[in-house]
Amino acid sequence: MSAAPIDEVDVSLGKLEKILKSDVAAAQQQIEAMKPRIGSFTSEQAARLLIASAISKIFSGDFEEALSFLDKAETKANAPQYLSQIYNYRATCLIGLRRYRDALLVMGRNLALLEKVDDPVEKRDSYFRIANLYDELEAYDEMGLYASRILDLAESEKDTKAYCYGIFLLAMSQNGRGMLKQAQEGFQNGLSYCSEHGYLLMIAMINKGLGDTVRQLGDNRAAQRYFRTALAQYQQFHFATEIVSTSAMLAQVDLALGDEQEAESMAMEVLSDSGSSYTAARRDALKVMAEIVANRDDFAKAYDYQKQYLDLNDKLFDESRVKALAYQAAHFSANEREQELKLLNKERELLLTRGMLREKEHNNMVTFASLLSVAMLMLVAFSYWGWQQKQRFMKLSRQDQLTGIYNRATVQMMGDNQFVQAMRRDAHFSLMLFDLDNFKQINDNFGFGCGDWAICRVVESVQAELSRKHIFARMGAKNLSLSCLMSMPLRP
Repeated sequence: MSAAPIDEVDVSLGKLEKILKSDVAAAQQQIEAMKPRIGSFTSEQAARLLIASAISKIFSGDFEEALSFLDKAETKANAPQYLSQIYNYRATCLIGLRRYRDALLVMGRNLALLEKVDDPVEKRDSYFRIANLYDELEAYDEMGLYASRILDLAESEKDTKAYCYGIFLLAMSQNGRGMLKQAQEGFQNGLSYCSEHGYLLMIAMINKGLGDTVRQLGDNRAAQRYFRTALAQYQQFHFATEIVSTSAMLAQVDLALGDEQEAESMAMEVLSDSGSSYTAARRDALKVMAEIVANRDDFAKAYDYQKQYLDLNDKLFDESRVKALAYQAAHFSANEREQELKLLNKERELLLTRGMLREKEHNNMVTFASLLSVAMLMLVAFSYWGWQQKQRFMKLSRQDQLTGIYNRATVQMMGDNQFVQAMRRDAHFSLMLFDLDNFKQINDNFGFGCGDWAICRVVESVQAELSRKHIFARMGAKNLSLSCLMSMPLRP
């Protein structure tokens, strides 16, 4: 059989690897089309096709078959970068099969191999899968450590995808450690960044993480929105494992919001899939169904669901103990200790740098807070002064400046209102207009100051006899008015 053109095969494999990131169904079709020609491929090309086949099986949750493809790929691969990929995906399959100790051993081999790998993309992917492994083992501190390594790598290499990975993993580690507000902020930053750069699968993972975080914060409505978005995005990738997991979470949230019909639909979808890697999702779905049928007074079925739920819960509890033992056994392995020693100095420098940056950021925040406080105080003081001035000017606009009683414009407005009320209520309304006799002679003989004094004394005398219901105003130089609305109706 003649060898296939190398360039054509490499181009096809490159397209396949790209399609795998966005359309798994199309990628599977292309894999099936290329399989009959694998005998004419070079060892490296065959390894790449087998790795792609394994990835497609991982998306569908068929971890055993994925491992079979990876075993075949290892016999074909010689380059460290492809061996690193094989170890990464093998660890992913072992995690899915809950073979945690084997997964840790594989990742140990991969860590040793990374010294020979110069490709930052392979290092990024390796760190990503190591962090995922620690997530499964609930070792969130170590998960955060590898997330930081990914972010450092992203910064040095200007790698946007690595930065997207790092933000997501750091937020996941914060979620696992109960730092929910920080996790929520991290996920939101990651969602914005990854959306900007078009990393669709990461967007789905971040939406799921956001849903879990806000659910723990008590916002089930927002959690429902995030889970539904994540579910739709995972369905586009045909990512069976995450579809089942997200459906179980969505069922819990729907039930918490009182939407039993939607919760039952989601839970039954989870229970209809019998994959061995869906134990946690099935447990949560069983709990939802037990509560739903109990609310319908179907206690026999509720008991059956509850029994299945408790059985799976016990199984997962035992599994957690296995995780802890596997982690403890592998944590102090030679490869891990060797890597820790080699990275210790570098991490120390990074920690010092981060400490300085945090201190600088803290000082900047204190300065900003101080400036903001001063600005707020000035704004409040200016607002209060403005309010006082407004009240003062309003008062001046309504009063006669000499006597302090209402002026003509004000009494006309208030008198109109009183008159309308009197007409509406059929009540008495009185209006009195009077002036001061011989007022001109006082001004002419004694001066305007004496005239002002005289009119002020008259106003004081009249005001002493009035109540709050009277409206007393100065209409002109010597003219005064007095109006009053009586509550007594004119007719019985």
